[in-house]
Amino acid sequence: MTLDRRQFVTALIASGAAAAVPTPGIDQKLPYFSPPTFLTNTPNTKVDFRYAPRNQQSTICFPDDPRKTIVGQAGDLRYGFAKSLSAGMENFGTVIEFSLAGFQDDKILRQWIESPAVPIVHTLIDRPAATFEMIAFATRHAGEGRVDNVLLSIKSKGGRVAVVPKIHIRTCEPLELESYTLPTATVRAQSSKSSLLVAAQINNNLGSCMLWEEEGFTLYLPHGEASEEVSARYLFRLPQENQSAETLTEHLHDAEMLLAEAREFWRNWKPFGTTSWSFPGRHGEFLTACARNIQQAREVKNDRLVFQVGPTQYRGLWIVDGNFLLEAARYLGYDQAADEGLRSEWSKQAQSGQIIAESGGEHWKDTAIAMFTLVRQCELKQDWTFFRDLEPNVVHALDFLISLRDQARSGPSINGRYGLLAPGFADGGIGGVRSEFTNTVWTLGGSSRGCECRRSTEDVIASESPRILSRAL
Repeated sequence: MTLDRRQFVTALIASGAAAAVPTPGIDQKLPYFSPPTFLTNTPNTKVDFRYAPRNQQSTICFPDDPRKTIVGQAGDLRYGFAKSLSAGMENFGTVIEFSLAGFQDDKILRQWIESPAVPIVHTLIDRPAATFEMIAFATRHAGEGRVDNVLLSIKSKGGRVAVVPKIHIRTCEPLELESYTLPTATVRAQSSKSSLLVAAQINNNLGSCMLWEEEGFTLYLPHGEASEEVSARYLFRLPQENQSAETLTEHLHDAEMLLAEAREFWRNWKPFGTTSWSFPGRHGEFLTACARNIQQAREVKNDRLVFQVGPTQYRGLWIVDGNFLLEAARYLGYDQAADEGLRSEWSKQAQSGQIIAESGGEHWKDTAIAMFTLVRQCELKQDWTFFRDLEPNVVHALDFLISLRDQARSGPSINGRYGLLAPGFADGGIGGVRSEFTNTVWTLGGSSRGCECRRSTEDVIASESPRILSRAL
């Protein structure tokens, strides 16, 4: 019996749906659930964190900042993420943890940012005799360049207590302390002329520092005294552009001034561009935080603005995610940035016509999604200039997909027997190159939008590729 493509897909969907429904009697150990009830989305729906990840990380960097510092849930600073698809969320080359000397354990009480628009991260830690708060923030003070800062404030729970900050640095680099007799700590890698960090107690020039090598390195700062009324305060500064220690120590005792500058920058920052959004309460806060996250994840690479998914694992140009990021950018009013992001996607076109980004060569759908995104962006902008400019690129991309389909037809794969694209990388948790349907589905979407575009504009693509490919598939 011969099946056409429509029958094949219909049977595939039906069998998949049937396999997903537990049937009483087939396996008594499987619980039986009645069909789900679908509820309408009521106006008072709340934004909550019931399904938040078990572990969390935050960013303190500026918009489009190439120095994407990560703050862990204990207030630690994380650098040098091991960018690999198999890397875990805590695989960083250098991790700097802040604590106090003593045998007691730290208990994380709370972590928060100052507002959805101000990514200054506060972390409150509890100890038996004291609590300490860390404030992590980024600065670009005039004449200094980009610097990470952590303001550590220690407060006694009762009476006066002596405190000694303890900083554990996990790194494979051998570190050295510039001086064991000065109250200011300057730590650097032995192979580097610039410092890793400088730190000191604020308004106190007494004491000395100590650096021990133990499961990395542990730095002890001069001891201070804390009470319920007066906190012992220390400032840590970490250069992000290879600045000298002398550059950073000039304002080592000006924590409040530096913090005020960071707050002023973010208070003047605008989450929206040419559009104006107004949402009350938590929904508005969520929208503002999302806009800030998009800008913080962006980065200029090779003189092109790239909309990236995040600052670690997905710090790169991903065509699938980019489609939705660029749509969000257009809604937020980032028109010029969205234009630049679109051109960044098409800069990934190879000589073959294929679009190859972070997902690799067998992710055939990237080529089709780039076409889909181009049409969608022109629709949202109500300007088809980009479509005209990139017409030769679109035709070249379509010709590549047609050749890929023809290649599959002449081969032995299941995809080829049904006239689909060659076996590829499906993504979405399905690893490897295999016969699958997702690349073909996205190609249908991209080529169909190309056909629609031809009908809805005065422009006519010289090639008949969109129509041929969509009909053939």
